[in-house]
Amino acid sequence: MTKLPGKKMVDGLRDRLGKVAQFRGTNLDELEKKQREKIVSGVLREKDVDAEAVSTERTNLTLGFVDALVRRPYYLVTGLVTGKKYEPSPRLINMGAVLKTLLDGARPSFFFSFSFFEPCATVCAVR
Repeated sequence: MTKLPGKKMVDGLRDRLGKVAQFRGTNLDELEKKQREKIVSGVLREKDVDAEAVSTERTNLTLGFVDALVRRPYYLVTGLVTGKKYEPSPRLINMGAVLKTLLDGARPSFFFSFSFFEPCATVCAVR
């Protein structure tokens, strides 16, 4: 197998979450801590892939509406005085849609050919 150039998926996700955290006025570690607390307390419920994809899409649409109707006009007016430029809210990565694409598009043999628990030679020899 040849290693592809570029970032690992986890690093890309953490970079994006860092931008979201910075936009919210905090840092990535603090945002992760708050999210973990919400998961442990039961505030964030577990969803299936389809429900998560729909929920994230709805959140991103809401962010777009708030940007268009509230934030952009506010920065147009106050930007003349303060000189601050408008920057759109960072959108969330729709991991539900990513996982759904991976699960829908991958051939079943992909999952059976590679095992995280057995060496490839063992799996290939069995087949």
